Amino acid sequence: MDAYQYVKERIISGHYQSGERLTEVMLANELEVSRTPVRSALQQLEFDGLVTPLAKGYVVSSFSKEDIQEIYQIRALLEGHAAFEAALNRTEQHIEVLKSANEQFMQYVKHTIAQPDEANMEKIVYFNKQFHDCVNDASGNSYLKKHIEQVVILPLVYRSFYWYDQYELKRSFEAHEAILKAIEARRPERAKSAVQEHIYNALDHILEHIGEE
Repeated sequence: MDAYQYVKERIISGHYQSGERLTEVMLANELEVSRTPVRSALQQLEFDGLVTPLAKGYVVSSFSKEDIQEIYQIRALLEGHAAFEAALNRTEQHIEVLKSANEQFMQYVKHTIAQPDEANMEKIVYFNKQFHDCVNDASGNSYLKKHIEQVVILPLVYRSFYWYDQYELKRSFEAHEAILKAIEARRPERAKSAVQEHIYNALDHILEHIGEE
């Protein structure tokens, strides 16, 4: 694993907490590499919005409620447009991937309901990402995909799926079904609105959870 992926995953997993200071020397020693790839990794993570530069070193970024709302609004616009284009450009292979991802998603939801387990939740997160990635791939717009990749980091950092209860997980499955049906039927406006509603529901959930902390 390269320095960028290593530090990014440590931030997303919560190993490096918001406000924690990161230095090139510390990370180079931890990774047992020179400072050059670490410096490059930190610059990329700054571009991603995951770290903030200090006079010396960096700090893991913190996000206010206002930041979260703005990021989710951008995400809704970008992913909504990706779904719009996906409904026009999708192939049968895309439809099969979407169906399979959502079926697997629901299977692990059922497993989690029967027996809550960290491994099951990781599978739910994995198949949720696979579903959304496929919608973005189906858009055929590589520039759009790159911008979306930046704004989907926030829910990963907050591990927001781990706050979902049985009802909310089922509602996500149903939202995916609505998105899938619209894309399969080549209904771009319906696909766009379904994705945006799904994302705004996720925003409401994360804001409610943060408000309870």
